[in-house]
Amino acid sequence: QLLTVAAGFESFPIVLETVREVVQDVYDVPALTELMRSIADGSIAVTQVHTRTPSPMARSLLFGYVAQYLYDGDSPLAERKSAALSLDESLLTELLGTADLRELLDEGAIATVAGRLQRLGDRQASTLEQAWDVVRTVGPLLPRECGDRGIAAEFVEELVRTRRLIRIRHGGKEWLALAQDAALLRDALGAALPVGLSEEFLAVVPDALAQLIQRYANTHGPFTSAEVSERFGLSVPAIEETLELLVKRGKILKGEFRPNASGTEWCQSENLRAIRRASAAAYAQQTEPIDQTTYSRFPTLWQRIHTSTTPATERGVDGLLAVIEQLAGVPMPASQLETLILPRRVRAYNPSMLDELTAAGEVTWWGVTSLPRDGWVALSPSDVAPAFLPAVTLSPAVGTGADADTNPVPEPETRESPDADLAASIVQLLEQGGGWFEHQLVSQLQGSADPAAISGALWRLVWDGRVTNDSIAPLRALGAKPGKVRPVRRRRLGVRAAGPGLSSGRWSLLPPSKRPQPESALLRAEGLLIRHGIVTRGSVTAEREVFGPNYRALRALEEKGHSRRGYFVSGLGGAQFALAPAIDAARSLEVPPVGQLFRQEQPQRTVAILAAADPANPYGAALAWPDATSPGRPGRKAGAFVVLVQGRPVVYAESGGSAMTIWDQEPAEVQDALTALVRAVSGQELRPMTVKRINGQLAHENSLGSILVQAGAFATPSGIKIRR
Repeated sequence: QLLTVAAGFESFPIVLETVREVVQDVYDVPALTELMRSIADGSIAVTQVHTRTPSPMARSLLFGYVAQYLYDGDSPLAERKSAALSLDESLLTELLGTADLRELLDEGAIATVAGRLQRLGDRQASTLEQAWDVVRTVGPLLPRECGDRGIAAEFVEELVRTRRLIRIRHGGKEWLALAQDAALLRDALGAALPVGLSEEFLAVVPDALAQLIQRYANTHGPFTSAEVSERFGLSVPAIEETLELLVKRGKILKGEFRPNASGTEWCQSENLRAIRRASAAAYAQQTEPIDQTTYSRFPTLWQRIHTSTTPATERGVDGLLAVIEQLAGVPMPASQLETLILPRRVRAYNPSMLDELTAAGEVTWWGVTSLPRDGWVALSPSDVAPAFLPAVTLSPAVGTGADADTNPVPEPETRESPDADLAASIVQLLEQGGGWFEHQLVSQLQGSADPAAISGALWRLVWDGRVTNDSIAPLRALGAKPGKVRPVRRRRLGVRAAGPGLSSGRWSLLPPSKRPQPESALLRAEGLLIRHGIVTRGSVTAEREVFGPNYRALRALEEKGHSRRGYFVSGLGGAQFALAPAIDAARSLEVPPVGQLFRQEQPQRTVAILAAADPANPYGAALAWPDATSPGRPGRKAGAFVVLVQGRPVVYAESGGSAMTIWDQEPAEVQDALTALVRAVSGQELRPMTVKRINGQLAHENSLGSILVQAGAFATPSGIKIRR
């Protein structure tokens, strides 16, 4: 952030000190000054020497450069290609065994250079002399090809009339060529010439076919022998024999060049250098940081979120486990865990999938913060859960025993809650090992408290991150009946049942936290990278983490080669870490698919409905919320959700959906967002809701309410209802 501010001031101390270090400490500027003076007074001469291959010194430097960057597998694709293209063709051939540039050259760069060589686009002819020069450079040409290059019909007629151009027939086609090329075309192709040509244009041309193919190579990018054969109507073996001869002469190169082609190709040396320079420039442009608008579409892509255009990719229990690995340790609202967060990532999600993983001990969950009718919880694969558990308890600790160092027991007089002693008794029971059913806990503690008190103490331990259950059912029951106690019923031994959520699964102590250990910090940093792809300060702090320790762990991962540090997204500070595939994926969002470049219709907009606190929602985390016209302030709140269109927030709804904020976007985007919202409710992805206020106004009085009704909602006296 400091560097972002400093960039606007030329005399900023950090900038001045950097310049001073460069010109005084790093570079020997006095020696450079003396050298330039000697060149200026003539005592040192400068001689330009062009060599076909690098000198021994340059060769070693180039190979050292490649050894450092070409095989750097953690580098993004654009950086790797740019480094490889800096090599000389002969060095690259020596390094790779063949001139295989198919994975390096940019398709757009090839098309640009080829169009320039063919005098297309802005290089078309506009005068009579330019028309003649185009035919001289590119010809012979077919009549339709003349029109593509701006050669008007009147130019052709005038040049033919003055005998500067001639018409010949070959291969059943009429060609337009220079009069000086008459003998060349006759000897190379066997074309019949018109009568009346000057004798100087009819002299025998030695090696005519090689000259004609050389001209073809000079005016084209990479090509195949079959393309030359089709152009001139000659056999492929004859063409390839001539091409091999030109390779031996050093006029053209043989290899594999075009990304989407196959087989052996040929290319003129200077043209290939131009294509490589254009490709390197294209990759250099890709290494520039992407803008925040482009980045806003990246999180849903990286986390494989179900949207209006792409379904969720993960399936079944194994897919759910992979999703939980990506979400390890993230605080999430319990009420939205199985309604929005997991179903958005797992196709045909069923709660039994999560039950299977928790019952088998593969997934552990724990409480983070208690809310009146909800709570923040976290999940993790059990083998790495200790790395993500809270380091200390949030309320007066109640543990004794093996994990006493992590969660020390306070003195009795410091206990702030009347059920602290009961919670300590529960911990002592659970420390005996194994999992405890509800009736077992009640049976052991029946004399000291009633079932409701046991329930309260147990849930206090849950929200302190001390106790977990091998089933997710307690969280579901908590959301279904907040604050209520299940009716008491008698069992055979006279044990009374406890409150909501205690009747399912077995309760146990969570394993001791390993946060102080360095490997634990690396695991959490690795989790951030896996989850976000591109980690910024905002994405870390949004997960209730302190950025400083995570920054040190991320830097350690960078030093190990597991990630990269750079400026990948503009405006989000310089402390950014990313995985190479994530950088490539984010950059690819700036370039539309090739098939869309020539379509007239607009591509379908992507709509995603996410929990406001979903890690795939970048707003309120890496990105700031847009300015809202509603009195309420959007936030990553439990129960709230947001509708993103093309990565931009369009609709934000508070918990329950009674109050909405709709941003001033394009009308079509607002329509798409509200239609998707109505469909999500009718498809039972969201609960029915009654919208009472939109942007601070009564829903009936706001013009956006009519759009919501058009999308399928119903206007009622109490508000606009979205029903199933």
